[in-house]
Amino acid sequence: MKFNTNKKGFIFPSFIIYFFVALTVANIFELPYTLIEYLKILSKTFIVLGIFCIGLQLSKIEYKELSFKPLVVALIVWLCVIPMAYFISVS
Repeated sequence: MKFNTNKKGFIFPSFIIYFFVALTVANIFELPYTLIEYLKILSKTFIVLGIFCIGLQLSKIEYKELSFKPLVVALIVWLCVIPMAYFISVS
């Protein structure tokens, strides 16, 4: 397995720019509490999705190449396994 086969040089991570934009907006404007709560939920969802994709070692290109049926089956299995694992760990 070869890592970093892309030889384009340094690529600046764009999420850093988005972070500073979000930081500036949050400090300049007074955002409503409900919007902040929705953004917190959205943030947690994206983190879980990112960790899920890292665990599966999926990239954006591979995700686009997936057909609909295997994706739905995988999501149904995932939605069944996660609550079962949670309830087993809690009990």
